Amino acid sequence: MKRLSRLLYASIPILLLLMLVAWTASNAGSYRSSWLGTFWVLNNLAPQYQPISDYGVSMYQLNDALRRLAHILIGFMAVIVMDRVLRINTRMRGGKRLALACALSVIVIGTGAAVRFRSSLRHVRLVQFVSSATGMLLGAAAISIAAVDKRIIARLQDAPPEVVKGCADDGCIDASEPDEEEL
Repeated sequence: MKRLSRLLYASIPILLLLMLVAWTASNAGSYRSSWLGTFWVLNNLAPQYQPISDYGVSMYQLNDALRRLAHILIGFMAVIVMDRVLRINTRMRGGKRLALACALSVIVIGTGAAVRFRSSLRHVRLVQFVSSATGMLLGAAAISIAAVDKRIIARLQDAPPEVVKGCADDGCIDASEPDEEEL
């Protein structure tokens, strides 16, 4: 029973992520919708500023950049969510868990592509996969950096005091004695 409740608890972020991907991949996330949303945000949140074209950026370029950023964020979130779910439900550790999280993230990204393919106003482009893959790589790098950081901290906590404090050329400083700067 406890395992089932953990599985249900862990599946909530996956379902939310899949709903977000399906919603953005449907007609609600079409180019026209995102363009209108970007235009509305620019006009309502900053009406007193000059038009964006005065800065040498067209609405097309801004909208295209925001859409790429959205794909990167979806890929990033997919890897992070899948890694957390695998951490809760499996005993896998390290690189194996991260590799499985990346593989499951490809399924999430593929779900978005399938919804776009089936939509009448959407189409699937290679740049969308590249952007999502970039986000997945960034997510995998973030998970790896966090794991390495935790290992370094754990090793330093178990290390003898002279390793933690450091040794100078004139000898090691005892970690139990306060530094002259701290006095």
